[in-house]
Amino acid sequence: MTFGRMPSLFASRRGLLAGAMVATLAFVLGGCGGGGGNNNGGGGNGGGRATVTGRLVNGITGDGVPGATIDYVTANGTTTTTSADGSDPSIGRGVFVLTVPAPSTGVIRITAPGYYSFGVYNNLTFRLVQDGVSVPETVVGQQTDVGNIRLYSTDGPPPPPTL
Repeated sequence: MTFGRMPSLFASRRGLLAGAMVATLAFVLGGCGGGGGNNNGGGGNGGGRATVTGRLVNGITGDGVPGATIDYVTANGTTTTTSADGSDPSIGRGVFVLTVPAPSTGVIRITAPGYYSFGVYNNLTFRLVQDGVSVPETVVGQQTDVGNIRLYSTDGPPPPPTL
């Protein structure tokens, strides 16, 4: 009678041990995610994408600013670049559309020939390249619109100071 129970006891322990090993292996392998490897996204966080939009406007005239380069830089250094050249008439001058890694937080940095290196966003003056405009965390498949970023031409007065 004792021998009749022992094989089933050992069999269940072996089955339990094998099941635990399979579950552990599945857990470990399931945690391996994709990630980006190129300069246009991925960010090492699964490869999701989101869109960040906005418009560069002349701080005096309100007209769109063409010819600027806009970089979206994530905390881990992934950079996505576009321009606000207005070459697509359906978009408009100064409008930019960036496809960025998601989820991620980042900063928009702007280079605009013929404009001061300072701009105004949400009534705060900032350095276009060094500070940039902070973008809230992006969500996969969602669009984040940062609105208007005012730039000031070197042909006119500089941006106002932050109060």
